[in-house]
Amino acid sequence: MASEQEAWQSSIDVLVKSPGVPRDHPLCKNFTGPIVNDVQLALAIDSRPVIAVTGSNGKSTCVAKISYALEQLEKPHFLGGNFGVPVCEIFQNPRAEVLVLELSSYQLEDLHRYFGQAAILLNVFPHHLDRYESFLAYQQAKEKIFSSAEKPLLFEAKNQVCDQAIRDLMKALFSVESIDLSHFPGLEHRFERVELPGHAPVFINDSKSTNWPALEHALKQTQEQFQNPLVLVGGKWKGEDLSRYQLGQFSVEYKLFGEVASKLTFSTTEIKKFPSLKSLMASFSREGLSRFDAVVLSPGFSSFDEFHNFEDRGAFFKQALKRL
Repeated sequence: MASEQEAWQSSIDVLVKSPGVPRDHPLCKNFTGPIVNDVQLALAIDSRPVIAVTGSNGKSTCVAKISYALEQLEKPHFLGGNFGVPVCEIFQNPRAEVLVLELSSYQLEDLHRYFGQAAILLNVFPHHLDRYESFLAYQQAKEKIFSSAEKPLLFEAKNQVCDQAIRDLMKALFSVESIDLSHFPGLEHRFERVELPGHAPVFINDSKSTNWPALEHALKQTQEQFQNPLVLVGGKWKGEDLSRYQLGQFSVEYKLFGEVASKLTFSTTEIKKFPSLKSLMASFSREGLSRFDAVVLSPGFSSFDEFHNFEDRGAFFKQALKRL
């Protein structure tokens, strides 16, 4: 088997790997040639202007807002990358004048050269520590978005709402003085209000919350907007520093679920814990929820202990609410 693998490796010049495959995979570790991914391959061939966005939180909303701005300018464009459409599909969209790409650390770690015209770094928080040996290694992968033969336009947004950075970007690229982003509709699973006629509490689906900064942001919003909210926190523990989860500093009631529920300790008050989000939702009743003015799903952890992804988790939450 080893000799077959060696013969196979010696017959190729470049290894193109899926971003989901870690660099310490045996096939990658033993390969002596260059390792790239579909992003590197596509951008080496296509010469259209590229706007790329990365960050621990907020990058999907940012690229969607950039797409929204380009629609207002009537600029045909491609929106993809980590946003759901593979980068290599740019070749099926020849009319696009601009390529807008959301890039994850998994995609950036194999990027030897960035060919774009603009790069936006939103933020970098400890994340994916089950993949990277340290926070520094994760941060270095993110910063590869700034590597380029020709210096790109660089924007660093210190918060998750990067409207001004987008306006500056449109001005720099297209000489546009003003872009109205006030009517941007938002994205599903990002502090999304779930409309349920006849129900007293407001239900909010923030399933995209998969780390402490995202959960903290949601808790601040929740505390500002509601008087007596219930927040659902939990999911899969992937090595996060749980001491950062300062849940006790917010005036909200919690219910915990999933793999991480037994590991979270932050209050002397008895908090109900459930083995899964499904079991938690099964415990709900209209009468039991009537004392809250909001019920917020903002897990703060990965969904992979119970669901395929955060979209699957959010879709389950919304469907379960309909059965109340």
